[in-house]
Amino acid sequence: MASFFNSRLSVFKLADSSSALRNLSPYIVSVSGLPGPRELNDVTALGDVSHKWAPSLENAVIGLELLYSKDATSGPEIVIGGIRASTVSKSFEYYPTGATTAASPPNYKYSGKCWVRNFEIEARVGNQILARAELPVSSSVARAAI
Repeated sequence: MASFFNSRLSVFKLADSSSALRNLSPYIVSVSGLPGPRELNDVTALGDVSHKWAPSLENAVIGLELLYSKDATSGPEIVIGGIRASTVSKSFEYYPTGATTAASPPNYKYSGKCWVRNFEIEARVGNQILARAELPVSSSVARAAI
């Protein structure tokens, strides 16, 4: 029988300005972009009857939609806003089906390093303040069973 999971179990962590991993899950509405695409170079030559491809670079960009908060140490304003202008890439960890270890079937962790390319705060009359972030991955995305 197929296994299905509720996204409420998902966990996303991002390193803050002190490089401590902070759990942003309580603020996240959606996560997208992981594990992400990788580029393939077209190496088709004259006379080939179909395209040939050679693996190239990974090209993942993490998209986050968040409820805005300036909670000390863990809110999006403190964590993401605090590293927006960083000159050092930051670690991330993503557990789509939860961070429980030794689960059966196993849970998986995607991890790597990323930058903050964009951090936008959206306020509208009558709505909760939201934030969006784009985090281009600057390493390969590692996948591990936990």
